[in-house]
Amino acid sequence: MIESQTQNQKTVLSDQAYRLVRSAILTGKVPFGTQLVVRELSEILNLSPTPIKSALISLESEGLVIAIPFRGFFVPSFDVSDVLEIYSLREAFERKAARLAAIHADKNVLNKLNSMLNFQKEAAEAGNTEQHIELDLSFHRTIAEASRNQRLIDVCRGVLGQAHLMVANATLSVGRYPEMHLEHEAILRAIQNKDADAAETAVWVHNQNASRSLINFYQKDDTPLIDFSNDKLLTTETILSRLQEDKLELSQKEDEAIEQLLNEFQKNQIREALAEFVGPMAIFVVMDALEKTDTLKDALEMMSTKIPKQKDAQGFLEEMLELIE
Repeated sequence: MIESQTQNQKTVLSDQAYRLVRSAILTGKVPFGTQLVVRELSEILNLSPTPIKSALISLESEGLVIAIPFRGFFVPSFDVSDVLEIYSLREAFERKAARLAAIHADKNVLNKLNSMLNFQKEAAEAGNTEQHIELDLSFHRTIAEASRNQRLIDVCRGVLGQAHLMVANATLSVGRYPEMHLEHEAILRAIQNKDADAAETAVWVHNQNASRSLINFYQKDDTPLIDFSNDKLLTTETILSRLQEDKLELSQKEDEAIEQLLNEFQKNQIREALAEFVGPMAIFVVMDALEKTDTLKDALEMMSTKIPKQKDAQGFLEEMLELIE
């Protein structure tokens, strides 16, 4: 009996620590990149180290905390490369989850999703950012859970956690509340109608719009990486198919010197190779690099900086330099 009470008390304390630390991260009270020291958190929260450690491990599984061997726990920090990497993954996983949810979602799931959207709208109107982000995350996790694919659910959990941490950091600047709600309603409507194609498309639209906003937010200078006047919605698959049909053209520039150095076949090869690493943002990265540099080599080097892994970036650059020689 005593052992059972002790275990219950530990669980309550771990849950308390989890909620407090999680809230501090999502509201920005703990800055991105901050190391989370167990001893310091224990003193601040007036809790013993054990529930703190348990909470940090749980938050790591959500993607809200990263553990670095021999250094400890940290709140992740993000840049454009992280957005490209995470949203390429998110797009792939959520499109599959939405299709499966449209097939398997029952009345209870649909009612739950609908309630979340209503509460989320109320939170936005009340200016409750933390609750709005929490409901947004719950909405997407519920769709993943409705897929009934446990491995997909597990993968989505970490990817969604980091994606929403990015959103939490950028919320005040991005300000996508009205558009976000319309996109969520489109996703729910497609799932309610059991229209798998429409559900996949609605999730695709939602992630494309979110990633565009985040990329511009995390861009270090004042020049947006993506022009919002270009309303084409791209995925890796559509980029590659449209490139083959040569339906996507680089934007017009005053100085056409770099572009004249490339024939159409070479341009397509560069875009296709880059799309393997940065997914649906490849076309925008190419456009940005060609507009901002004076030589083809400089343009390729700039493109390579958008590839998250250094080894992949170096391989891409070497391959492309050989291509243009």
